[in-house]
Amino acid sequence: MEPVRHDFPLRDLAEHEPEAAGGIDGGGSCGGARVNGPVQHSAQNRAGAPHIVGPDVGTAAALFLAAKAPERVTSLTIGGAAVRYPIEAGGALKDIIEAPGLDDVRGLDARTNIGQSVQPAAPSDTEPEVHEDYVSAYDLGRFAESARFVRHYREQNPALRDLLPTITTPTQIVAGRNDELMPWPNNQYLHQLLPNSEIHPLDAGHFAWEQAAEEYGRLVADWVSGGPPARRRRKLEMVLPGASPARMRCQRHRIGAPEPPGRCPSLTQGKRPRSL
Repeated sequence: MEPVRHDFPLRDLAEHEPEAAGGIDGGGSCGGARVNGPVQHSAQNRAGAPHIVGPDVGTAAALFLAAKAPERVTSLTIGGAAVRYPIEAGGALKDIIEAPGLDDVRGLDARTNIGQSVQPAAPSDTEPEVHEDYVSAYDLGRFAESARFVRHYREQNPALRDLLPTITTPTQIVAGRNDELMPWPNNQYLHQLLPNSEIHPLDAGHFAWEQAAEEYGRLVADWVSGGPPARRRRKLEMVLPGASPARMRCQRHRIGAPEPPGRCPSLTQGKRPRSL
């Protein structure tokens, strides 16, 4: 669970959009919003349901919530998670998921593993306090205990795969295109299977909210304010005048994952859909 940085741009979001504040994975010791779960700090909109910002491990938790209780969620901002099945992960995450048992994870050097992972986002030489906050979040055995969540991906991801086409909650997928821990195809997979989603690759690695903080914050602020999404809907209407919602969804199927029967008219008719 990653800590929230002092300068994370979404902390200022509440001043402009009180119903739209978001958050990152809880942990660490730095000041600011602290949360106790993978779907973290979210704010109520005027109707009572929150906009959820849940990158990394928050992605799966947010999606399961939207699938099981859609009335409790207004929108999702997710991404940067190992959600594909078969699992596609790299680096230390792959080692943790594939370790024979939790004792093997306990034998790993937590500070070294976390320190190497967070170094590109919070260098120890230029941001020592932030770097240490990330690393210390996993002290006292928390590294192995938090690993339980990702080690369930083997059972969780197949179940999530079956639910994704049923989730109609508006979703934007925001992640770093250069993420070595959670490779970019995980985000394309979500975009293809979620029927009401759009995708935004950022010039960043795993910690996109750190490495592309301004763009990340702007995307979330625009998303929950309703401005740019409305313009995107008008663009769809221009590209596909008179098209049904089902056919609009089909236009995104560009990466070759299997399409659930009955969802895509173009594929069921043996035609490859056009790209937008």
